[in-house]
Amino acid sequence: MYVSPRKDCTHIKYNTFLALDEFKKISFQNLKCEECSEINELWICISCGKAFCGRYVNNHYYEKHYLKDKSHSICISMLDLSVWCYQCMTEGYKDPGSYIESPISSEYVKIISDFKFGDSESINKNDINSSLGLTKEQLLKIKYDNFIELLKNYKFRNICFLIGPGANINKETNENILKNIFKKVKSKHSSFEKINFENLFTKELFISNPNLLYLFLKELKLNEKEYINPNITYYFIRYIIEKNLGFFVFTENFEGIEIKSGLLQKNVVFGKGNLFEGHCANCNKKIDIKMINKGIEEEKIIKCDECEGPCKPKITLEGEEIDKYFYIQTDNILHCDLIFIIGSDLLSLPFKDVTQIMNINNPWIVVINQKEIGDFKYYDISNKELFIQGNCEDVIKKLINDCGWNKELNLKFKINL
Repeated sequence: MYVSPRKDCTHIKYNTFLALDEFKKISFQNLKCEECSEINELWICISCGKAFCGRYVNNHYYEKHYLKDKSHSICISMLDLSVWCYQCMTEGYKDPGSYIESPISSEYVKIISDFKFGDSESINKNDINSSLGLTKEQLLKIKYDNFIELLKNYKFRNICFLIGPGANINKETNENILKNIFKKVKSKHSSFEKINFENLFTKELFISNPNLLYLFLKELKLNEKEYINPNITYYFIRYIIEKNLGFFVFTENFEGIEIKSGLLQKNVVFGKGNLFEGHCANCNKKIDIKMINKGIEEEKIIKCDECEGPCKPKITLEGEEIDKYFYIQTDNILHCDLIFIIGSDLLSLPFKDVTQIMNINNPWIVVINQKEIGDFKYYDISNKELFIQGNCEDVIKKLINDCGWNKELNLKFKINL
Protein backbone atom coordinates (compact mmCIF):
# COMPACT_ATOMS: atom_id res chain seq x y z
CA MET A 1 0.00 0.00 0.00
CA TYR A 2 1.17 3.51 -0.75
CA VAL A 3 -0.78 5.29 2.02
CA SER A 4 -1.23 4.05 5.56
CA PRO A 5 -4.78 2.59 5.78
CA ARG A 6 -7.48 4.47 7.68
CA LYS A 7 -9.26 2.49 10.39
CA ASP A 8 -12.13 4.91 10.99
CA CYS A 9 -14.11 4.62 7.74
CA THR A 10 -17.79 4.87 8.72
CA HIS A 11 -19.20 3.97 5.30
CA ILE A 12 -18.16 0.34 5.56
CA LYS A 13 -20.45 -0.01 8.59
CA TYR A 14 -23.58 1.19 6.81
CA ASN A 15 -23.21 0.21 3.14
CA THR A 16 -24.82 -3.03 1.92
CA PHE A 17 -22.40 -5.67 0.68
CA LEU A 18 -22.68 -8.81 -1.38
CA ALA A 19 -23.01 -11.87 0.84
CA LEU A 20 -19.69 -13.62 1.36
CA ASP A 21 -21.04 -16.86 -0.13
CA GLU A 22 -22.06 -14.95 -3.26
CA PHE A 23 -18.74 -13.10 -3.39
CA LYS A 24 -16.93 -16.47 -3.39
CA LYS A 25 -18.80 -17.51 -6.54
CA ILE A 26 -17.37 -14.67 -8.64
CA SER A 27 -15.16 -15.84 -11.53
CA PHE A 28 -12.18 -13.72 -10.55
CA GLN A 29 -10.04 -15.17 -13.34
CA ASN A 30 -12.44 -13.76 -15.95
CA LEU A 31 -12.88 -10.29 -14.49
CA LYS A 32 -12.46 -7.25 -16.71
CA CYS A 33 -13.64 -3.66 -16.57
CA GLU A 34 -17.37 -3.50 -17.27
CA GLU A 35 -16.78 -0.45 -19.45
CA CYS A 36 -13.47 -0.83 -21.32
CA SER A 37 -12.43 -4.49 -20.77
CA GLU A 38 -9.18 -3.52 -18.98
CA ILE A 39 -7.85 -6.62 -17.19
CA ASN A 40 -4.71 -5.49 -15.36
CA GLU A 41 -5.56 -2.55 -13.09
CA LEU A 42 -8.95 -3.61 -11.69
CA TRP A 43 -10.99 -2.72 -8.64
CA ILE A 44 -13.81 -5.01 -7.55
CA CYS A 45 -16.89 -3.64 -5.78
CA ILE A 46 -17.80 -5.57 -2.62
CA SER A 47 -21.39 -4.34 -2.85
CA CYS A 48 -22.11 -6.00 -6.19
CA GLY A 49 -19.01 -7.91 -7.28
CA LYS A 50 -18.52 -5.95 -10.52
CA ALA A 51 -15.06 -4.85 -11.62
CA PHE A 52 -13.96 -1.55 -13.14
CA CYS A 53 -10.60 -0.02 -14.00
CA GLY A 54 -9.00 2.45 -11.59
CA ARG A 55 -7.95 6.08 -11.92
CA TYR A 56 -4.64 5.17 -13.53
CA VAL A 57 -6.39 3.68 -16.56
CA ASN A 58 -9.78 5.21 -17.45
CA ASN A 59 -11.12 5.87 -13.95
CA HIS A 60 -14.27 3.88 -14.73
CA TYR A 61 -14.84 2.70 -11.16
CA TYR A 62 -15.31 6.27 -10.05
CA GLU A 63 -17.00 7.72 -13.13
CA LYS A 64 -19.20 4.83 -14.25
CA HIS A 65 -19.91 3.00 -11.01
CA TYR A 66 -19.49 5.02 -7.82
CA LEU A 67 -21.08 8.20 -9.18
CA LYS A 68 -24.16 6.21 -10.23
CA ASP A 69 -24.62 4.72 -6.76
CA LYS A 70 -22.54 6.15 -3.93
CA SER A 71 -23.39 3.25 -1.64
CA HIS A 72 -20.99 1.22 -3.83
CA SER A 73 -17.97 3.11 -2.53
CA ILE A 74 -15.87 0.26 -1.11
CA CYS A 75 -13.65 -1.65 -3.52
CA ILE A 76 -10.64 -3.96 -3.43
CA SER A 77 -7.61 -3.80 -5.71
CA MET A 78 -7.07 -7.01 -7.63
CA LEU A 79 -3.40 -5.99 -7.87
CA ASP A 80 -2.26 -5.57 -4.28
CA LEU A 81 -5.43 -6.39 -2.26
CA SER A 82 -5.66 -2.88 -0.80
CA VAL A 83 -9.13 -1.57 0.10
CA TRP A 84 -10.38 1.83 -1.01
CA CYS A 85 -13.36 3.99 -0.06
CA TYR A 86 -14.39 6.57 -2.66
CA GLN A 87 -16.85 8.14 -0.28
CA CYS A 88 -14.09 8.94 2.19
CA MET A 89 -12.15 10.50 -0.67
CA THR A 90 -14.98 12.77 -1.83
CA GLU A 91 -15.91 13.95 1.65
CA GLY A 92 -12.71 15.93 1.98
CA TYR A 93 -10.68 13.88 4.42
CA LYS A 94 -7.17 15.13 4.94
CA ASP A 95 -5.78 11.98 3.31
CA PRO A 96 -7.62 11.55 -0.01
CA GLY A 97 -5.81 8.26 -0.54
CA SER A 98 -8.54 6.76 1.66
CA TYR A 99 -7.14 3.28 1.86
CA ILE A 100 -9.08 1.65 4.66
CA GLU A 101 -8.78 -1.33 6.94
CA SER A 102 -11.58 -3.07 8.84
CA PRO A 103 -12.63 -6.58 9.93
CA ILE A 104 -15.49 -6.41 7.41
CA SER A 105 -13.34 -5.69 4.36
CA SER A 106 -10.70 -8.22 5.46
CA GLU A 107 -13.20 -11.04 4.91
CA TYR A 108 -13.58 -10.05 1.26
CA VAL A 109 -9.83 -9.57 0.89
CA LYS A 110 -9.32 -13.10 2.22
CA ILE A 111 -11.58 -14.54 -0.47
CA ILE A 112 -9.61 -12.80 -3.25
CA SER A 113 -6.28 -13.75 -1.73
CA ASP A 114 -7.40 -17.37 -1.46
CA PHE A 115 -8.17 -17.26 -5.18
CA LYS A 116 -4.80 -15.66 -6.04
CA PHE A 117 -2.58 -17.63 -3.69
CA GLY A 118 -4.52 -20.63 -2.45
CA ASP A 119 -3.85 -19.76 1.19
CA SER A 120 -4.14 -16.15 2.35
CA GLU A 121 -1.92 -16.80 5.36
CA SER A 122 1.09 -17.39 3.13
CA ILE A 123 0.89 -14.18 1.08
CA ASN A 124 4.23 -12.60 0.36
CA LYS A 125 5.47 -9.90 -1.96
CA ASN A 126 6.90 -12.32 -4.50
CA ASP A 127 3.51 -14.03 -4.79
CA ILE A 128 1.80 -10.71 -5.43
CA ASN A 129 4.32 -9.57 -8.02
CA SER A 130 4.42 -12.86 -9.91
CA SER A 131 0.64 -13.15 -9.96
CA LEU A 132 0.03 -9.79 -11.59
CA GLY A 133 1.16 -10.76 -15.06
CA LEU A 134 2.42 -7.22 -15.65
CA THR A 135 5.58 -6.17 -17.45
CA LYS A 136 8.22 -4.16 -15.60
CA GLU A 137 7.11 -1.10 -17.56
CA GLN A 138 3.50 -1.57 -16.44
CA LEU A 139 4.53 -1.99 -12.81
CA LEU A 140 6.61 1.18 -12.92
CA LYS A 141 3.75 3.06 -14.59
CA ILE A 142 1.35 2.11 -11.79
CA LYS A 143 3.86 3.15 -9.13
CA TYR A 144 4.68 6.37 -10.98
CA ASP A 145 1.00 7.32 -11.24
CA ASN A 146 0.52 6.66 -7.52
CA PHE A 147 3.55 8.79 -6.75
CA ILE A 148 2.39 11.70 -8.94
CA GLU A 149 -1.04 11.61 -7.32
CA LEU A 150 0.57 12.16 -3.92
CA LEU A 151 3.14 14.71 -5.08
CA LYS A 152 0.79 17.00 -7.01
CA ASN A 153 -1.62 17.10 -4.07
CA TYR A 154 1.21 18.13 -1.71
CA LYS A 155 0.94 15.00 0.44
CA PHE A 156 4.69 14.89 1.07
CA ARG A 157 5.69 17.29 3.80
CA ASN A 158 9.36 16.49 4.33
CA ILE A 159 11.23 15.99 1.07
CA CYS A 160 14.99 15.80 0.67
CA PHE A 161 17.21 15.56 -2.39
CA LEU A 162 20.43 13.65 -3.03
CA ILE A 163 22.07 15.22 -6.08
CA GLY A 164 24.93 13.70 -8.06
CA PRO A 165 26.94 14.64 -11.17
CA GLY A 166 24.25 13.19 -13.45
CA ALA A 167 21.98 16.10 -12.58
CA ASN A 168 24.33 18.40 -14.49
CA ILE A 169 24.61 16.46 -17.73
CA ASN A 170 24.93 18.58 -20.86
CA LYS A 171 22.63 16.85 -23.37
CA GLU A 172 24.73 18.04 -26.30
CA THR A 173 27.98 16.48 -25.07
CA ASN A 174 26.49 13.91 -22.64
CA GLU A 175 29.10 15.02 -20.12
CA ASN A 176 28.66 16.75 -16.79
CA ILE A 177 29.92 20.26 -16.12
CA LEU A 178 33.25 19.33 -14.57
CA LYS A 179 34.21 16.83 -17.28
CA ASN A 180 33.52 19.44 -19.95
CA ILE A 181 35.79 21.88 -18.12
CA PHE A 182 38.46 19.20 -17.75
CA LYS A 183 38.50 18.55 -21.50
CA LYS A 184 38.88 22.26 -22.17
CA VAL A 185 41.78 22.76 -19.76
CA LYS A 186 43.50 19.57 -20.96
CA SER A 187 43.47 20.90 -24.53
CA LYS A 188 45.29 24.06 -23.36
CA HIS A 189 47.99 22.69 -21.05
CA SER A 190 50.54 20.00 -21.89
CA SER A 191 50.99 19.31 -18.15
CA PHE A 192 47.60 17.54 -18.26
CA GLU A 193 48.71 15.05 -20.92
CA LYS A 194 48.95 12.06 -18.57
CA ILE A 195 46.26 13.19 -16.15
CA ASN A 196 42.74 11.80 -16.26
CA PHE A 197 39.65 13.37 -14.70
CA GLU A 198 39.54 11.07 -11.66
CA ASN A 199 43.26 11.44 -10.85
CA LEU A 200 42.96 15.21 -10.75
CA PHE A 201 40.82 15.05 -7.61
CA THR A 202 43.21 13.16 -5.34
CA LYS A 203 45.01 14.61 -2.34
CA GLU A 204 48.21 12.85 -3.38
CA LEU A 205 48.34 14.64 -6.75
CA PHE A 206 47.44 18.00 -5.26
CA ILE A 207 50.19 17.83 -2.63
CA SER A 208 52.78 16.87 -5.25
CA ASN A 209 51.56 19.15 -8.06
CA PRO A 210 48.97 21.72 -6.82
CA ASN A 211 49.30 23.75 -10.03
CA LEU A 212 47.10 21.23 -11.91
CA LEU A 213 44.06 21.77 -9.71
CA TYR A 214 44.67 25.54 -9.75
CA LEU A 215 44.61 25.51 -13.58
CA PHE A 216 41.40 23.48 -13.56
CA LEU A 217 39.68 25.79 -11.08
CA LYS A 218 40.82 28.85 -13.05
CA GLU A 219 39.23 27.39 -16.18
CA LEU A 220 36.08 26.63 -14.20
CA LYS A 221 35.94 30.27 -13.07
CA LEU A 222 36.52 31.56 -16.60
CA ASN A 223 33.70 29.41 -17.95
CA GLU A 224 31.32 29.92 -15.05
CA LYS A 225 28.76 31.92 -17.03
CA GLU A 226 28.68 29.31 -19.78
CA TYR A 227 28.64 26.15 -17.67
CA ILE A 228 27.47 26.90 -14.14
CA ASN A 229 23.86 27.52 -15.09
CA PRO A 230 21.08 25.81 -13.14
CA ASN A 231 18.79 23.63 -15.22
CA ILE A 232 15.13 22.78 -14.59
CA THR A 233 16.13 20.25 -11.92
CA TYR A 234 17.40 22.95 -9.56
CA TYR A 235 14.39 25.22 -10.05
CA PHE A 236 12.14 22.26 -9.28
CA ILE A 237 14.11 21.70 -6.06
CA ARG A 238 13.86 25.38 -5.19
CA TYR A 239 10.10 25.27 -5.85
CA ILE A 240 9.70 22.35 -3.42
CA ILE A 241 11.75 24.04 -0.71
CA GLU A 242 10.03 27.41 -1.07
CA LYS A 243 6.68 25.61 -0.74
CA ASN A 244 7.97 24.34 2.62
CA LEU A 245 7.64 20.76 1.39
CA GLY A 246 11.36 20.06 1.68
CA PHE A 247 14.35 21.48 3.48
CA PHE A 248 17.62 19.75 2.60
CA VAL A 249 19.63 19.19 -0.56
CA PHE A 250 22.57 16.84 -0.17
CA THR A 251 24.92 17.21 -3.11
CA GLU A 252 27.99 15.41 -4.44
CA ASN A 253 28.80 18.46 -6.56
CA PHE A 254 31.05 21.23 -5.27
CA GLU A 255 30.73 23.89 -7.98
CA GLY A 256 27.78 25.63 -6.28
CA ILE A 257 25.10 25.35 -8.92
CA GLU A 258 22.53 24.86 -6.16
CA ILE A 259 23.33 28.26 -4.67
CA LYS A 260 23.30 29.89 -8.10
CA SER A 261 19.73 28.62 -8.61
CA GLY A 262 18.69 30.69 -5.60
CA LEU A 263 18.75 28.05 -2.88
CA LEU A 264 19.95 29.27 0.48
CA GLN A 265 23.27 27.87 1.68
CA LYS A 266 21.55 26.65 4.88
CA ASN A 267 19.48 24.26 2.75
CA VAL A 268 22.45 22.76 0.91
CA VAL A 269 24.76 20.15 2.43
CA PHE A 270 27.93 19.64 0.40
CA GLY A 271 29.10 16.06 0.57
CA LYS A 272 32.35 16.75 -1.29
CA GLY A 273 33.09 20.25 -0.12
CA ASN A 274 32.54 23.58 -1.84
CA LEU A 275 34.24 26.57 -3.42
CA PHE A 276 33.10 29.04 -0.75
CA GLU A 277 35.64 28.13 1.94
CA GLY A 278 39.42 27.63 1.92
CA HIS A 279 41.85 25.43 3.81
CA CYS A 280 45.34 23.97 3.85
CA ALA A 281 45.38 20.50 2.29
CA ASN A 282 48.20 19.46 4.62
CA CYS A 283 47.11 20.64 8.10
CA ASN A 284 43.48 21.64 7.35
CA LYS A 285 43.91 25.15 8.74
CA LYS A 286 41.16 27.53 7.59
CA ILE A 287 42.45 29.91 4.92
CA ASP A 288 40.78 33.02 3.49
CA ILE A 289 39.05 31.92 0.26
CA LYS A 290 39.58 35.35 -1.30
CA MET A 291 43.35 34.90 -1.01
CA ILE A 292 43.12 31.42 -2.55
CA ASN A 293 40.92 32.66 -5.42
CA LYS A 294 43.45 35.40 -6.15
CA GLY A 295 46.18 32.77 -6.24
CA ILE A 296 44.15 30.66 -8.66
CA GLU A 297 43.54 33.65 -10.91
CA GLU A 298 47.28 34.51 -10.96
CA GLU A 299 48.33 30.80 -11.10
CA LYS A 300 50.33 31.33 -7.89
CA ILE A 301 50.13 28.55 -5.29
CA ILE A 302 49.05 29.83 -1.88
CA LYS A 303 51.06 28.23 0.94
CA CYS A 304 49.94 27.76 4.55
CA ASP A 305 51.77 30.15 6.89
CA GLU A 306 52.06 27.41 9.53
CA CYS A 307 53.07 24.22 7.68
CA GLU A 308 53.88 25.49 4.16
CA GLY A 309 51.32 23.08 2.72
CA PRO A 310 49.41 24.03 -0.46
CA CYS A 311 46.01 25.66 0.07
CA LYS A 312 42.85 25.23 -1.95
CA PRO A 313 39.09 25.71 -1.84
CA LYS A 314 37.57 23.24 0.59
CA ILE A 315 36.57 20.64 -1.98
CA THR A 316 37.03 17.09 -0.69
CA LEU A 317 39.67 15.21 -2.65
CA GLU A 318 40.11 11.45 -2.59
CA GLY A 319 42.26 10.75 0.45
CA GLU A 320 40.71 13.54 2.53
CA GLU A 321 38.12 13.02 5.25
CA ILE A 322 34.49 13.84 4.58
CA ASP A 323 33.36 16.91 6.51
CA LYS A 324 31.68 15.73 9.74
CA TYR A 325 28.96 18.33 9.17
CA PHE A 326 27.62 16.19 6.31
CA TYR A 327 27.09 13.16 8.55
CA ILE A 328 25.50 15.30 11.25
CA GLN A 329 22.97 16.61 8.74
CA THR A 330 22.12 13.16 7.36
CA ASP A 331 20.04 12.60 10.50
CA ASN A 332 17.44 14.75 8.75
CA ILE A 333 16.99 11.98 6.17
CA LEU A 334 15.43 9.84 8.90
CA HIS A 335 12.49 12.26 9.06
CA CYS A 336 11.80 12.38 5.32
CA ASP A 337 8.67 10.98 3.70
CA LEU A 338 10.18 11.35 0.21
CA ILE A 339 13.80 11.05 -0.91
CA PHE A 340 14.74 12.08 -4.46
CA ILE A 341 18.01 10.60 -5.74
CA ILE A 342 18.91 12.52 -8.88
CA GLY A 343 21.93 11.75 -11.04
CA SER A 344 23.90 9.82 -8.40
CA ASP A 345 25.07 6.21 -8.52
CA LEU A 346 25.40 6.11 -4.70
CA LEU A 347 28.71 4.28 -5.11
CA SER A 348 31.12 6.86 -3.72
CA LEU A 349 31.42 8.40 -0.28
CA PRO A 350 29.63 10.06 1.36
CA PHE A 351 26.41 9.06 -0.45
CA LYS A 352 27.36 5.40 -0.16
CA ASP A 353 27.02 5.70 3.62
CA VAL A 354 23.57 7.33 3.38
CA THR A 355 22.00 4.23 1.82
CA GLN A 356 22.19 2.51 5.21
CA ILE A 357 19.58 4.83 6.74
CA MET A 358 17.26 5.55 3.80
CA ASN A 359 14.69 2.85 4.49
CA ILE A 360 14.50 3.09 8.26
CA ASN A 361 11.21 5.00 8.33
CA ASN A 362 9.85 3.66 5.03
CA PRO A 363 9.85 6.85 2.91
CA TRP A 364 9.17 7.00 -0.81
CA ILE A 365 12.50 6.71 -2.65
CA VAL A 366 12.45 8.05 -6.21
CA VAL A 367 15.56 7.45 -8.31
CA ILE A 368 16.04 9.56 -11.44
CA ASN A 369 18.96 8.32 -13.48
CA GLN A 370 20.09 6.92 -16.82
CA LYS A 371 20.35 3.45 -15.29
CA GLU A 372 19.16 1.55 -12.24
CA ILE A 373 21.26 1.96 -9.11
CA GLY A 374 21.47 0.41 -5.67
CA ASP A 375 19.59 -2.65 -4.43
CA PHE A 376 16.16 -1.01 -4.49
CA LYS A 377 13.20 -3.24 -5.35
CA TYR A 378 11.77 -1.09 -8.11
CA TYR A 379 9.52 -3.83 -9.46
CA ASP A 380 7.82 -4.71 -6.19
CA ILE A 381 4.26 -3.35 -6.48
CA SER A 382 3.85 -3.23 -2.71
CA ASN A 383 6.75 -0.91 -1.84
CA LYS A 384 7.54 2.77 -2.35
CA GLU A 385 10.77 2.57 -4.37
CA LEU A 386 10.46 4.03 -7.87
CA PHE A 387 12.93 4.23 -10.75
CA ILE A 388 12.42 6.82 -13.50
CA GLN A 389 14.90 6.36 -16.33
CA GLY A 390 16.23 9.15 -18.50
CA ASN A 391 18.16 12.38 -18.61
CA CYS A 392 17.48 14.08 -15.28
CA GLU A 393 16.35 17.37 -16.80
CA ASP A 394 13.89 15.62 -19.17
CA VAL A 395 12.46 13.51 -16.35
CA ILE A 396 12.00 16.54 -14.09
CA LYS A 397 10.21 18.43 -16.90
CA LYS A 398 7.78 15.53 -17.31
CA LEU A 399 7.27 15.29 -13.57
CA ILE A 400 6.47 19.02 -13.37
CA ASN A 401 4.01 18.77 -16.25
CA ASP A 402 2.34 15.68 -14.80
CA CYS A 403 1.85 17.57 -11.54
CA GLY A 404 0.40 20.55 -13.41
CA TRP A 405 3.03 22.91 -12.03
CA ASN A 406 4.57 24.08 -15.31
CA LYS A 407 2.74 27.43 -15.52
CA GLU A 408 3.57 28.24 -11.91
CA LEU A 409 7.27 27.47 -12.36
CA ASN A 410 7.38 29.38 -15.66
CA LEU A 411 6.02 32.50 -13.95
CA LYS A 412 8.07 32.13 -10.78
CA PHE A 413 11.48 31.44 -12.31
CA LYS A 414 11.08 32.84 -15.85
CA ILE A 415 11.93 29.49 -17.39
CA ASN A 416 10.43 27.74 -20.39
CA LEU A 417 8.90 24.32 -19.73
